[in-house]
Amino acid sequence: MPDQAKELDPLAPTSLEIGLSALCLLHIVLIGVVLLQLLRGKTTMPHGMLGVIVLLFVPVVGPVLVLTWGGRVERHQARVYQSAA
Repeated sequence: MPDQAKELDPLAPTSLEIGLSALCLLHIVLIGVVLLQLLRGKTTMPHGMLGVIVLLFVPVVGPVLVLTWGGRVERHQARVYQSAA
């Protein structure tokens, strides 16, 4: 049997795989944070089912939008009340 020097593919993940894995983990952590905030009553889900879809299927940005939704609504309502007064 001839001894051939055959180079094997590296087992280490590529930088793209590391980046995608980090992005997926960040998304999962953010979903956990949103669920904790929802269960504690500190935030509300925007627009019902659309909010759930955004939360689950828009990577990273969806949970961030849900977390900041309440503050944006309050600022908008404050501007409306100031302009009406």
